Amino acid sequence: MPINNPSVLLDTHAWVWAVAGDTRAERLKGFSGRCAVSVISIWEIGMLEAKGRLELQPVVSGAKRTP
Repeated sequence: MPINNPSVLLDTHAWVWAVAGDTRAERLKGFSGRCAVSVISIWEIGMLEAKGRLELQPVVSGAKRTP
């Protein structure tokens, strides 16, 4: 029986690869279901950034400047 709306829980490294556009995440390109990340992955990303092993770039979309 086919699954109509598949979901995936991304491991921390897969999430980082996907966001960074790394070729190791190429398999996710054709995925049309839901992707989720664990709360622990968010913590891990914060720890990697705090230790200088990962550099986070702020993303601002749809921001409007007011006078």
